[in-house]
Amino acid sequence: MRQLAETISKNLALSEKELREKFCTQALFLRRKTVFLPQRETMLVTADYRQLLPENLEGEEFPLPDGCCAMICPMNSRNIAVMQTLLPFLNPCPPSGTLSFGTFSAGKMPLFQAESQEELEKITVSVFCSGREEGFAVCSTALSGGNILPLLVPEESGAEPDERQKVDYAGHTFVLDNTKLFFSAEELLRCTRRYSGVLRYLSSCRRQTVLALPEEAAPCELLFINRELWLLKAKQPVILLPADAPELFGAVNRTYGNGSTAVRQ
Repeated sequence: MRQLAETISKNLALSEKELREKFCTQALFLRRKTVFLPQRETMLVTADYRQLLPENLEGEEFPLPDGCCAMICPMNSRNIAVMQTLLPFLNPCPPSGTLSFGTFSAGKMPLFQAESQEELEKITVSVFCSGREEGFAVCSTALSGGNILPLLVPEESGAEPDERQKVDYAGHTFVLDNTKLFFSAEELLRCTRRYSGVLRYLSSCRRQTVLALPEEAAPCELLFINRELWLLKAKQPVILLPADAPELFGAVNRTYGNGSTAVRQ
């Protein structure tokens, strides 16, 4: 690490792009002649002179032969918090555009789930080490504050379909793009018992929310949620997981995402 710091210090006149190309990495950031090179467990900080080293960083500080200064810092909670103030893209932000759940995919904003501060810090380090500066989103049932999105998990209830839902759904076929989806009375009952509670919450929710669909969720459940939210005129967007959905799921999202409804037959 010391030898690497010496090599970086000799190239501090280069731009961030040139430094990344020279050291063959995307995970390198230049701020005011200070270079941050993250790794999973540690971070190397190399500065043109000592006063440029960020305050409050914990780690081993050492001088370099050319008058520059460097630190080897552990990726602990304190140092992650310091880096979040220096590099704003290390903080969760509101989702935008197309999402990929739990992965870094080209052209998509990653959406991660964190149920503890430790998990959130691991996600932040992953973003740091990926070199991604386009932003990321986080949802949680346990964490709140900032831009962390509420994560809702449906719970089974004894709810029954009301008369309007029986008329709207049971025995009807819905046309989605060029695909048809038949909605049986049994499927309506399952949807009502599984999603009535979250729909009540979402109808009055004041912030963007993530709804985790069960692994065995059928396309009719996605249609039911989308259509009910549309009818309820929900005030905030709802992200439905899984984000990378099969074609029929995608047809439902495209239909309601464009502000139109499925044609009922």
